[in-house]
Amino acid sequence: MIFYNSFNRDCRDAVGAIVAGQTLTLRIQVTDLPVQNVAIEIFPDGEQATNTQRVRMQPQADNWYVGKVTPPSAGLYFYRFIVDTDPGQQAIYYAPKDKVYGGTGEATRDSNTSCYQLTVLSKEETLPDWYRHAIFYHIFVDRFNNSNADGHVNNPKPNSFIYGTHNDLPYYVKDANGQIVRWDFYGGNLLGIEQKLPYLQEMGVTALFLSPIFAARSNHRYDTADYEKIDSMLGSLADFDHFLTAVHAAGMHVILDGVFNHVGADSKYFDLYHSFE
Repeated sequence: MIFYNSFNRDCRDAVGAIVAGQTLTLRIQVTDLPVQNVAIEIFPDGEQATNTQRVRMQPQADNWYVGKVTPPSAGLYFYRFIVDTDPGQQAIYYAPKDKVYGGTGEATRDSNTSCYQLTVLSKEETLPDWYRHAIFYHIFVDRFNNSNADGHVNNPKPNSFIYGTHNDLPYYVKDANGQIVRWDFYGGNLLGIEQKLPYLQEMGVTALFLSPIFAARSNHRYDTADYEKIDSMLGSLADFDHFLTAVHAAGMHVILDGVFNHVGADSKYFDLYHSFE
């Protein structure tokens, strides 16, 4: 029997990310096996074939084995355990189950296994007090509040689906392949959030986390079209400045969501549909 759980501090003295140069202690228990050697195999992401290191683990009481690894630089690392048993026998590999990077694992003599994941940071950030003690409210901007008294939607996008009332249930118009061909909008905007600041304050909210507000084709706006523009359905840069001023005057903070390592196909970066000059 082999026991290791990457979320258990008896097995791993630091749960979560560590800093480059920090030593991580790993412990694994091996019982009912004729153990010859136990080792940690660790390598940087994408370098298993060229930069794999083995760290021999030392035996302790109750069939526990302990080993220490010290990743020298920031990045993503992977590791697993190798247990050598009887001479002439294939080694036993202990690793997480397929497509799982943490928790308990399974033993196999097949060397083609998954691995535990280890994130290594260049440094540890110091979180500001306001963030550590904040009560956040996550806002999907289009769905939150439309500032227009008559409910009209600002600058509707071509080929979009606009709801008749705020009570209409969400509905996606899709083609035969399941692709969305008409993005749906309720018309929530930045000034609509500003109008609701007293309501948010009454609930004790001290920080807002907004879904992306950059120009995009969809209602969620993760398919960003231009990171240098606010989506015109949400408001202008002047509206955003006014909104921030009101938020800060209320003693609140704002974090803008964004996934800056990908954009939409309908964007100035790829321009699949020739929408941009």
